[in-house]
Order: sequence, then C-alpha cells, then structure tokens
Amino acid sequence: MENESNRIDPIEKMLEERGSPEAAALQARRKWAVVFAAIVFFSIGGFLTTHALRARTEALEHLTTREARLTLDADDGGRLESVDRSRSPEVFYRVVLENAPIGTTLDLSCDWIDPAGSVVHKNRYTTKKIDKSLWPTHCKNQFGPGSPPGAWVVDMSLGGRSVSRTSFEVR
Repeated sequence: MENESNRIDPIEKMLEERGSPEAAALQARRKWAVVFAAIVFFSIGGFLTTHALRARTEALEHLTTREARLTLDADDGGRLESVDRSRSPEVFYRVVLENAPIGTTLDLSCDWIDPAGSVVHKNRYTTKKIDKSLWPTHCKNQFGPGSPPGAWVVDMSLGGRSVSRTSFEVR
C-alpha cells in the first residue's frame, strides 16, 4: 500500500517528467505560496509581539506608590525617621505599589544614596508573579558605624524610572 505522503498527483508527475513550462510554473507557484505563508506568519507574530509590549508599557505607566516607609526588620507598622548607625541596623524600605500589572513580574532596584550623593548600596531584584493590584515589596540595607551621618535617600526604580523616593537621617 502506498503511503499518502509519497503519492504524487499523476498530472504533476507527467509535467515533471516532461520538464514542461507548466511544471516550472507549478514549482514557482509553490515557492511563492511558501514565501507568502512565511510573510503572513511573521507579520502576525510581529503584530502580536508589538501589541503585547505596548500593553505592558501602558500598564507600567499607571504604576504608582500607595505607601512607602522605612522600618527595621521587626515591622511594627510605623515609620523610621532616623537610623542610629552605632547599632548596625538592617533597614527595610517597604513600598506598596498601586496598579501593579497582574500576572507579570517587575524588575526593581533600590539605590541607597549617602549625604555626598553617592550610591553606596544597590538592590536589584525581580518580584514574584503579581496577583493583586496593590503589591507590597521591599529592599534593604545594612548600616554600621562606618556609614556617613547626615541626610540619606533611598530611591526605588523600575526600568530607570523612579517609582518611590524617601529621605531619612543617619545619626
């Protein structure tokens, strides 16, 4: 029994054996059909990719901060206004993002900036998959006796865009 994929249309076989112009035309039509199908396939893929990227960008533009505060490891719900460096505390910057894009992850970073304006510590991380529009997240930094006293800033950003910035005092 002959396999379906091995069967050739008798007219095509006859045209190919003769080397006729009809055979050449048939081959050319097949090539153009393949080229056309590839163009359609890649055009649809490009459109869908562009649409998905545009939708993600628009969703990220609506991302705001609901709450931002500094705390120690043991979070009592309050705000830390100053840090006593002699105690070498680990300080957390706790931020609640509003309008977080559900079903995605975010690549966030935090810059801890000393009184001279230098970034002395940087956190980079990816959130878990977001499952609610109010999304709590945090970054942290360890201070110590060598940390310069004065007015510090912590800046949380997403893709180079600051989403939250808080100033505090290190004593």
